[in-house]
Amino acid sequence: MSRRRLLLYALPATLLLSGCSNPPEHRGFESVQAKVSTLIDKDVEWRDPDDSTTLASFDARTQELLKTELTPDAAVQIALLNNRTLQATYEDLGIASADLMEAGIIKNPGFSMYARIPDAASSTLNTQFSIAMNFIDILLLPLRKKVEGMRFEAAKARVTMAVLELVSDVRMNYYKLQGETARLKLRKTALEAAQAGSEFAEKLGKAGNMSELTVIPRVALFHQATLDVAKTELELISLREKMNRLMGLSADRKWTIAAELPALPEKETLPAADTLEAIAVAQRVDLDVQRQDVAIIDKARAMHHWGVYTAVEPGANTEKEPDRVRVTGPQLNLDIPIFNRGQADRARFRAQLRQAQDKLEALEQTVRSEVREEYAHILAARNAVEYYRDSILPLRLRALSLTSEHYNAMTVGPLDLLSAKQDQISSQLEQTEALRDYWIHRTELEHALGGKLPGAAPAPIFTPPPAPAASVKE
Repeated sequence: MSRRRLLLYALPATLLLSGCSNPPEHRGFESVQAKVSTLIDKDVEWRDPDDSTTLASFDARTQELLKTELTPDAAVQIALLNNRTLQATYEDLGIASADLMEAGIIKNPGFSMYARIPDAASSTLNTQFSIAMNFIDILLLPLRKKVEGMRFEAAKARVTMAVLELVSDVRMNYYKLQGETARLKLRKTALEAAQAGSEFAEKLGKAGNMSELTVIPRVALFHQATLDVAKTELELISLREKMNRLMGLSADRKWTIAAELPALPEKETLPAADTLEAIAVAQRVDLDVQRQDVAIIDKARAMHHWGVYTAVEPGANTEKEPDRVRVTGPQLNLDIPIFNRGQADRARFRAQLRQAQDKLEALEQTVRSEVREEYAHILAARNAVEYYRDSILPLRLRALSLTSEHYNAMTVGPLDLLSAKQDQISSQLEQTEALRDYWIHRTELEHALGGKLPGAAPAPIFTPPPAPAASVKE
C-alpha cells in the first residue's frame, strides 16, 4: 500500500465537511442594530477604520448634528457614532464569531514519523509513519458548535447592553449639564444680590448706622456666593469634558445645549410599579445574558461528560522493516481513565451552574428593586417640582413684590428687599435641582427598564417664572 493511499484512508470524510471559510467580520451586528432600534429607536453603526467613505460619512453626520443646539437625542446619536470604547466593544462580536467558526472545524490529524539506522551494513533504513485523529473531537463537534453558538448569542446581548449603558450615561450627563447651566445663571444672580447687600451693609457700618455683628453675615454671604459660582463653573467644565468623552469628540469640536431644562410633561400617566417590574424582567438585556450563561454552563457540562475520554485516536500505521518488508495496519491511542475520571470537572460545573443560577435570581431581584426605587424617585421629584411651581415660588414672588412696594414707600429698608430677592432665588435653585433630578431619575428608570418608558413624550423647554426687579436705591 502506498503512502498516498494510506493518508487517504486515514482521513475521515467528515474532514471535507468542516469548512475553511473566514467568518464575516460584522457577523451578528444586524441583530444588535435591530434590538437597539426596538428598545430605544436609535441607529448604531460599526466604524471600519479602513473604510474612508464610512468614516467620512460618520464625520459628516456628526458635523450636521453639531450645527444646532444639542438635544439629548442628538448627543446620544453622536456618541453612538463616535464613542471608541463602544466601537471596541463591537469587536467582541468578531471574536465570538471566530470562536463559533472554530468550534465547527475538526482538529487537525496527528502525524508521526520514525527513522532508525540499523547497525548491520546490509540492512536498510527502518522507517515508520502513522496518522491518527481524535474520535471524541469529531463526536463532540455538534455539541461544541451548539455551546459556541450560545456564547455568540450572549456576546450579541452584551454588546447591546453596552449600547444601552452608553445611551443612559449620555442622557444623564446631558441633564446634569443642563441643570448646572441653569444653576450657574441663578447663582450669578444670587451673587449680584449678595454683592449689593454686602456693599450696602459695609457703607452703613462705616457710617455707624449698622453694627459689625449685622454687617459680617452680609459680607460672608457675598463671599459664599462667590465661591458657589466658582464651584458651579468648575462642575460645568467637568460635565462638558465628560460629555466630550462620551460623544467621542475632541476639544476643538464646539457644541452648545439648551440653557434650560425641559419642563415636566403636562400629561403623564405612568404605569403601575408592578407593571414596570414585569416589563423590566421581560426586556432587560443583562437578564438575557445571565439566562444564557446558565444555559451555556448546563450545555457545557453535558459536553464534559465525555471529558474522561479526551484521547480516543483511531488511525493507521505503516512501517518498513530492515528486511524491506512493509507492514501496515490500524492504530488506536487511548487514554485510560484510571486516576482522573472527570470528578473534579463535574464538581466544578455543578458549582458553576449553581453560581450562575444564584446570580440570575439575584439580578432579577436587583432589577425589580431598581425599578421600584427609580419609580419612587421620579414621583417624588415630580411632586417637588410641582410644589415649588404651584406653591412655594408664587409665595416667594408675592413676598418680593410686596417688599418692593414697601421699599418704594420707604417702610422697609434695602436689605429687606435684598433678603426677599435672595429667598426667591434660593427657591428657584431648589426647583431647578428638583427638575434636574426628575429628568435624571426618568433616565435611570428607563435604564432600569432596559428601554423606553411607556408613554414617554418630548416636553417643552422649562421657562422660570419672571421675577420683579429688586434694584436697591442708594
